[in-house]
This record gives sequence, C-alpha cells and structure tokens, in this order.
Amino acid sequence: MALAERESCFTPTVENGSCKGLMQVNASCHRDRFSKQGWSYTEWEDPYKNMYVAADYLHELFEKYEDVGIVLGLYHGESNAISRAKRGQLSSYVTKILERSEELERIHGK
Repeated sequence: MALAERESCFTPTVENGSCKGLMQVNASCHRDRFSKQGWSYTEWEDPYKNMYVAADYLHELFEKYEDVGIVLGLYHGESNAISRAKRGQLSSYVTKILERSEELERIHGK
C-alpha cells in the first residue's frame, strides 16, 4: 500500500516516462510478465494487472536479494541499491516507503 501510494497516489492512469499505472510499472520492460498471464502490456492501466505485474517483480527481487532495502531500491531503479543497502545506507525513497509502511501497519493494527 505504501509503495502504490508513493508511486502513483493510487491513480491508475498516471505516467512518468515509461513507468505507468498504480505501481509505475515499466510496461515495455515487463512485457513478459504481462504475457505470462495472457495480457497485453498495453493493459497497464488496469489496476489489477498493474499491481499483479509489480507484485511478481517484487517477489522475484525478494527471492534473489532477501533484503527490503535492496528490493525497494532496485524496484525504484537505483543503480547503487545493493551497495548502499549493504552499507546500511538507504535512499530517501526507500526510507519513505518503509516509514509509511510502518505507519500503515500501526493504523491497521498489524
């Protein structure tokens, strides 16, 4: 929820360059994730499909790196995400996502 809020303010039609939709998925880079589900990458505005593709990518990153700082940094496209996280230095983007996530967990009693 914190990630979608930060990426698009929950606006499914938002575009920022090649990043699109609720989760700001780079639709052309993730064509394979769309096509595995039988969808066209041009369907990025569909909130379910956009979030599904983003979740699939996040899952892949978590499987590989097992570190939320690295995963969020890579999702955001930070080229130095791995080295920064290993030094305990998180970008302001990652820090804001983590802080908002903690806040939402408190609000919702998680």
